[in-house]
Amino acid sequence: MKKSKKIILSFYATLTIVLLLTAAVLFFQLQPANLQIYFFDVGQGDSIFIKTPNRYNILIDGGVNNLVLYKLGKYLPFYDRTIDLVILTHPDSDHLVGLIEVLKRYQVKNILLTKISDDSAVYKSFWQTIKDKNLSVLVAGDVKGINLGQEVSLSILYPQQSLAGKNFKEKNDSSIVVKLNYNHFSSLFTGDAPIKIEDYLLASKIPISTDVLKLGHHGSNTCSSQNFLIKAKPDLAIISFGVNKFGHPSPQVLQRLEQLKISWLSTFAAGDIIIHSDGQKFWR
Repeated sequence: MKKSKKIILSFYATLTIVLLLTAAVLFFQLQPANLQIYFFDVGQGDSIFIKTPNRYNILIDGGVNNLVLYKLGKYLPFYDRTIDLVILTHPDSDHLVGLIEVLKRYQVKNILLTKISDDSAVYKSFWQTIKDKNLSVLVAGDVKGINLGQEVSLSILYPQQSLAGKNFKEKNDSSIVVKLNYNHFSSLFTGDAPIKIEDYLLASKIPISTDVLKLGHHGSNTCSSQNFLIKAKPDLAIISFGVNKFGHPSPQVLQRLEQLKISWLSTFAAGDIIIHSDGQKFWR
């Protein structure tokens, strides 16, 4: 009789746990969602995670190590192992390395990249993982934009034509630039795009005005020209960097931000920076 009672109690305890977990999942799923942008603190590198109101998960770059896995585990619920879109802006290691394990450990639906030619071991490993998992690849330039539903979209501002198979002495010269649009809010992500790409966008009259701007190349003076910042006119600039020997962020860039009265934050000082938007305004 005692054994039977223990079995019944164990059954109800298990059922209670299952019901509580189900309720927790439903609670999070039913919560009204805003757009959320996470600028991960991954040291001297870039990694940005976006959750849309439709619960699309987008990851732009993966940093120089596997710290991105910890960040994703911190901000994604335990039951969500799907990333709808991974964007590799360009195959420099401080943007690429962390993505390899992400591809292995998460269900990645699509990858957006330039498909430029590069002989580095880490880029070869990245492509081998794509092939091993038979992942869907989108080529920037062939693809001009992506509709994410509920008034959310990604516009690919650069490149305008495919760079697939091309060689670049400076891989930054191939960096993807994307703009996230959510109703009246936007955020511009420039990877390591140098001034020559900024000048191309300005000359092409491509709309770059934005609310939040991720400064190019960790605040380097090779990016974020005065003219570009004036045209982008962000309310907030984000600089992603860690301890480095390159002098990032550049004093000249910080001076430009001050002169133009553009507020800025860095992952070095603030850690992970989280931006929320309801499509009209944004806040931290």
